Amino acid sequence: MIPTEVCDGYWRFAAERQGIFFRRISGASQPWTDDPVLGTYKFTNAYRASDRVSQFLIRQVIYRPDLPSSEIETCFRILLFKMFNKIDTWRLLEAALGAIAYAEYRFDLYDKVLTSAM
Repeated sequence: MIPTEVCDGYWRFAAERQGIFFRRISGASQPWTDDPVLGTYKFTNAYRASDRVSQFLIRQVIYRPDLPSSEIETCFRILLFKMFNKIDTWRLLEAALGAIAYAEYRFDLYDKVLTSAM
């Protein structure tokens, strides 16, 4: 691959974004960068699984010990969550319907809660 200005710019961006991640998790105080764009706007984490919504998905949707752990149940919860990908919507469903489980799924109940929320 022949280096280009765009390629160099991308890798500078990626390296600085990674640096921001490490400075933030190490407890350094803001600002974590001198870059005006990276210092002003939010970007996905360098490690996708580190972001708030992905952590919620992992901890509260996939690996919760109080929910059924079969492949079908886990897949159902993941697909349902990823349809809206919002913590508040998941919490709304749980508050209205109780534990989210494929074995208990009824389209009409989920539809009613989600339509009302819209």
